[in-house]
Amino acid sequence: MSRQVLGTYLSGPAVRDNAFDTIRLLAAASVILSHAFVLVEGRESAEPLYQLSDGQITVGRAAVAAFFVVSGLLISMSFERSKSWFKFAMNRALRLLPGLWVCILLLVFLFGPLMTTLPLAQYFGSAETIGFFGNVAFLARSHSIAGVFEGLPGGDAVNGSLWTLKYEVASYVFGALLLCTGRFKVAVVAACWMAAMIAAPFIGDPLEKGGLAYHGAWMVWLFRFYGAGMLLYVLRDHIPISREAALACLALVLLATFTPAYTEALALFGSYAIVAAAFLASDWFKKLTHRGDLSYGVYIYAFPVQQALVPLSNETAIPWLTNTLLSLPITFLLAGLSWRLVERPALALKNVFGGQKKAAPSG
Repeated sequence: MSRQVLGTYLSGPAVRDNAFDTIRLLAAASVILSHAFVLVEGRESAEPLYQLSDGQITVGRAAVAAFFVVSGLLISMSFERSKSWFKFAMNRALRLLPGLWVCILLLVFLFGPLMTTLPLAQYFGSAETIGFFGNVAFLARSHSIAGVFEGLPGGDAVNGSLWTLKYEVASYVFGALLLCTGRFKVAVVAACWMAAMIAAPFIGDPLEKGGLAYHGAWMVWLFRFYGAGMLLYVLRDHIPISREAALACLALVLLATFTPAYTEALALFGSYAIVAAAFLASDWFKKLTHRGDLSYGVYIYAFPVQQALVPLSNETAIPWLTNTLLSLPITFLLAGLSWRLVERPALALKNVFGGQKKAAPSG
């Protein structure tokens, strides 16, 4: 199957034989590594890919980009196979919300009271703590909780990773609208993706913006990757999948690391390399996650675990390495519990709401 088109891999029994769950898990673990540098030293510039790319991107942002590429492909397929907008929305909600809500409740009612320096009455009455609940609807006024992680090098955010989820949901909605344009969908998706590719360099770093400009800049930055996944999907019957092409794309991404166009190369060539790797990977790699998709749990639980370990990490010779090595097993344990006790049971409810049978990972 190494030279068949992508559409062949996305139909029939072949659709389940992929490594998307494993790729997402590696991306989530990469975020842990990236955050270890930022949280123990308090600056992005300490991160290795940030240095190599002359400040264009970090390992963490590259991992988020990989998430968005995979989502652009698989969520587009999920939307077209759904029988209605309601069922599509319900399937997305069942994948994202239960795990997120339990995580937030644990942080506010268990983790926070154990870690806060404030009296509990003041802790629960604080606008900062109350504002953290906005994360349940991706509208947090704060990523901090009163009296928790104050004075740490990387700031007092309790779960800074949650910032991407609102853009993920926005991409689901925007992408679905693009797919509703019928016979024009290929042209519309391609035009929107190209617009994002052209606009992003002119807009600049979203972190330098404020207000609506900040959110708009992030949507443009991230749609280069989500849109790339969508474009691969709508052109699936014309995209050949080969090991040689995937390796060539990977080589181009690596070479672009030292140029001003690294993020553009990552979106243009990296998206193909990720999707091709998912289907061409060895069986052992595909089976690493056959017992469950832990990537989402790893992503939403890693940040508070890492923050809690910062003081201990900074007492060691290589703080970022200590933080990474200690955080990984704890986070994987929490993610495993989240998958078995929350996420998997929630996904089983898809049949209750009449959603389509899951044909491929669509996290």
